[in-house]
Amino acid sequence: MLHFISLGALLILWGSVAGHASVANAGIGLVAMLLTIGKLVREERLLRATLPGYVQYARSTKAVVPLVL
Repeated sequence: MLHFISLGALLILWGSVAGHASVANAGIGLVAMLLTIGKLVREERLLRATLPGYVQYARSTKAVVPLVL
């Protein structure tokens, strides 16, 4: 449930979009963000369906930023 790599990738992506601001880059950033979120949702479903005890683990662990979110 810890998605540090995805969080880091999104931060880099949006930093790049901000540094090279344009409508096209914002659109690419939005599409990439939606694809990443979709991947995370599918990954969570797979983990919950296949790993015993994962649901309990996920309840007690923050998803993206430890101790925050």
